[in-house]
Amino acid sequence: MYESSPEKFILIKPEELKAMMGKMKEDVLEELRSDISPEYLSAKDVEKTLSVSHGTVWNWTKRGILHPVKIEGRVLYEKWEMLKILNERKI
Repeated sequence: MYESSPEKFILIKPEELKAMMGKMKEDVLEELRSDISPEYLSAKDVEKTLSVSHGTVWNWTKRGILHPVKIEGRVLYEKWEMLKILNERKI
């Protein structure tokens, strides 16, 4: 039988949290910059990269925030656009 451990809370100052989030953002940006995979991402990859839901990707596409391209029947997103969104995102 599985027993769950009790929840734990961590106290952290807002400025420390902001610094940690900034570091995580920079790590993701660096990974995207150094990635030698194709210049296009699937919707699933966009979700993972931006840490958003499928619905958010769909809404952003509908609102013109993301601009998909169709390649061989697949809906893909340009990687540079994800970098732009990550750079502009407020923490």
